[in-house]
Amino acid sequence: MTFEQRVQSWRDHGYQTAFMTGIAWGSYADFFTGKFDGKNHLDLAQVERNGKPIMHGVNVPYVVPTQAFIDYMKSVMKRVVDVGIKEIF
Repeated sequence: MTFEQRVQSWRDHGYQTAFMTGIAWGSYADFFTGKFDGKNHLDLAQVERNGKPIMHGVNVPYVVPTQAFIDYMKSVMKRVVDVGIKEIF
């Protein structure tokens, strides 16, 4: 089911819909592994003093917010707004 279909299914059951993003730690592996723009972004991970990436799961690091990640998040938020969600956390 797409994001838009999932939102509609909740609405069909009478729920109000809202969206919560974890900008620093969400499930955004599609960005980090290159599915979004064809570039691997795992190098944007925050790192420990010894250089070890700080991860929040497989292929999802705690991220350093670069312009590429901001552009990605804008595309995520566009889908949220386009589906009519007004409450974003």
